[in-house]
Amino acid sequence: MKSIFAWGLLRLGYPPDEPMQHFMLNHLDTCYKIARDKVYDIYADEDECAQLPKEWAEKPILKQEVMTNYWLPYIHDLYVFANFPDSMLNDITKCKINTILDYVLDPRFQNFRDGYGYAWIKERRFCYGWGWSPHFTKDPSLLLRIELLAHFKHAQESALFKDLLAYLETFAHPEGRYLFPAEYLHESEGYYIGGYGMGLAENRRNPAWIEIESTFRILKIKSLLDPATK
Repeated sequence: MKSIFAWGLLRLGYPPDEPMQHFMLNHLDTCYKIARDKVYDIYADEDECAQLPKEWAEKPILKQEVMTNYWLPYIHDLYVFANFPDSMLNDITKCKINTILDYVLDPRFQNFRDGYGYAWIKERRFCYGWGWSPHFTKDPSLLLRIELLAHFKHAQESALFKDLLAYLETFAHPEGRYLFPAEYLHESEGYYIGGYGMGLAENRRNPAWIEIESTFRILKIKSLLDPATK
């Protein structure tokens, strides 16, 4: 919850006060730990799942060791790091953020289940979904997720980012305009980070709306790119 409030305030230009800075630096350390240790074996094996109730037996259950010792980063956490103020960026914080980016952009991470899976609380005999993992796939959240990655010069250099950006270019018209699939430009009710609420208030009865919004989105992404990436 603190991450959600933090990135919202940072995007609005709110300068973080001392308690907020304290949270941001501590949470960066929390997210950094699993990336530093390159933990990609996160799912419980059959022996660990043997005591689960039958209704949970086939679900992707996270290892108790992982749940005890690490924090699996949310997409919200990347939004915090994307909006770190310059005053808090130095060689140490940049290195930690880049290490987290390397971790989540690794193919092994991207092969995790979307939302990670379920944490098993033995004492309560209950599972709950972890949720909102930073996956970057060709689904309705694609444009928003690429725009997020574009805030990081380090991410721009990754094979995954380059591949997704090249994919968007397949929707370009010779005149320089773009026409993305309508599902990439959601304006229905739903979570923003899921790709909803992406409309620009264009009249969607006008056939040109999708071209206008598509072109705006790609130009916004390109405006964030390092000149060497363009």
